[in-house]
Amino acid sequence: MKKAKLVSIWMLCIILLVGCIQPTVSYETGIAEMDNMKLHFLNVGQGNAIFIEGSEGQTMLYDAGGDGEVGEYIVHYIRQLGYDSLDVMVISHPHADHLNGAPYILENMKVEAVYHPKVTHTTQLFERFIKAIKNSGLSLKTAKAGMEIPFGNIQVKVLGPCSNHYEGFNDYSIVLRVDNGQFSALLTGDIEALSENEILASGVEVQADILQVPHHGSSSSTTQDFLQAVNPMYSILSFATDNKYGHPHKEVMERLVEQGTNILRTDEHGNIVITYQKNQFIVETQQSISDANNKESSYIDPKTGEGLIKGNKNSKIYHMPDGAHYSSVKKENIIWFKTEKEAIQAGYRRSKQ
Repeated sequence: MKKAKLVSIWMLCIILLVGCIQPTVSYETGIAEMDNMKLHFLNVGQGNAIFIEGSEGQTMLYDAGGDGEVGEYIVHYIRQLGYDSLDVMVISHPHADHLNGAPYILENMKVEAVYHPKVTHTTQLFERFIKAIKNSGLSLKTAKAGMEIPFGNIQVKVLGPCSNHYEGFNDYSIVLRVDNGQFSALLTGDIEALSENEILASGVEVQADILQVPHHGSSSSTTQDFLQAVNPMYSILSFATDNKYGHPHKEVMERLVEQGTNILRTDEHGNIVITYQKNQFIVETQQSISDANNKESSYIDPKTGEGLIKGNKNSKIYHMPDGAHYSSVKKENIIWFKTEKEAIQAGYRRSKQ
């Protein structure tokens, strides 16, 4: 849905204080910019919740699980961004760490459509979820491979589940490839090797710029073949610090490192927000916003994966992509950086223009 109202500068300060990610701000106008798809990977502890904003103001929540009163946290986060409703809610599968905030959200926000795989659970949580859907005047929509979920100018393809029956709930997870024509994300829930192989065998496009790493980095998932096919520029892991499952598992982290993908994790970075503006990815994290001196926002060429911050090896000055002297650095003097922190650690200082 369209934003209820523009977020003012003083509201942005409030958002920062409560630990949420603030929208990108135009320092010339003071108005929150939203000219592209933006993905918010929320720090919900041991769980998964991803909020998506579209350039037309459309909103989607993929999963709503996590620790504590996670439903309240998600509602608060979305409202602080200026939204009062959701166009789409997708619950990948009925495990609590992906579902437990959904009833509260349905009871406290208007939701236009809810998707879930064709499987039920016997828990009181699942029963409350179904009751909240009915009380909202909605019918639960079944998502399966081959269909598309209407989401304005953004294409949302369902790649899984591919089968009608699995032994465990994880492989029932709804897998989405979200593509706005400029960049794409693959959202995978808790799929394991079986579902990964089914999706690859189906021949659908799985390559994506951003991968929500399946099953919180469990060794049961993110097989080598699947990871190579997706070939993500960014891989996002959502889990709690010192969780009882040992997530993320060593084997998965080794595969991610070998793949050369940029790894971001909610236990270290907090909330993670990724958007694409002016031919570059912008990565904002709760960590980098809470400590501006870290200067950890990434500036990366989506085609090559190389940094876009240009350092001058002679002057030891680095230039941001929109800087006045960005184009004046001679080719032989250029050194590239992905973050300002990286440039500063290398002994460079930022250009004043």
